[in-house]
Amino acid sequence: MEAAAIRSEQDAMIIGMSRSAAAPVARASRSSESEAGMAVLGEALMDVQDVAAFLHVSKSMVYKLAASGDLPAVRIGRLVRFTRRGVDSFVRSETA
Repeated sequence: MEAAAIRSEQDAMIIGMSRSAAAPVARASRSSESEAGMAVLGEALMDVQDVAAFLHVSKSMVYKLAASGDLPAVRIGRLVRFTRRGVDSFVRSETA
């Protein structure tokens, strides 16, 4: 679990965000849609290997799901990352 935390901190640093240096968000001036977007920005990111282990599928299957748009993904340069919220919503939509 500690390796995942280190990896997510490195991901945040890659895209120029540091959770420790993030400025507090003024809640009163933001709409609920932008608040949801800000919540996603502070989330830890999962890599393909983490998602494959969580879903019990191969890494190539995770890439296929991301390419088809079924599994929400974020591209950071050549890297593909996933939010836990996106993976959870994918699981809920597939099991419903």
